[in-house]
Amino acid sequence: MLVQKISVDFSEQDKDVVIEKIKEVEALIPGLINITPRDRQKLSKMGDKSISFVEIAYNYAYRNKEMIPTYMDIEEFRKDYESAMRFRRIIETVKPFLEKLVDTYLLLGADAYNSALNFYSYSKTASKIGFPGSDAMVLEMSRRFDKMGKKVVTPTETVVENK
Repeated sequence: MLVQKISVDFSEQDKDVVIEKIKEVEALIPGLINITPRDRQKLSKMGDKSISFVEIAYNYAYRNKEMIPTYMDIEEFRKDYESAMRFRRIIETVKPFLEKLVDTYLLLGADAYNSALNFYSYSKTASKIGFPGSDAMVLEMSRRFDKMGKKVVTPTETVVENK
């Protein structure tokens, strides 16, 4: 028995509007760049524990400018720190949204895949009893499992409510 975990009707037009809005938001944020995983690994990280350290250091540096090394630009420090905190707030807002987006995709994909598996299973039965045209369907769908060996493929059930 097929159990649908989620039901969403998201049109091509809806998708296009969302993508356009995301591009609009991206255009509002100056200086966005991509770095390589290797470059990301080399960077000093300002995680949760480092934020207060950076804030304290900035405040001391700003109030004690005579102590700032000549190679350090306090205005650049200020811009980096304040912008980092603003980006952090945006990330904190986007993360739960992205998680919902990915989870919804996973549930929709699981539903679609399980429906396909159920239809494939039914088609194999139809082919065995000689239902017209079912042999070609089974042959084409079976290509998905060609390199998997003889394994019984059954849909999985995960109980999740669509809220």
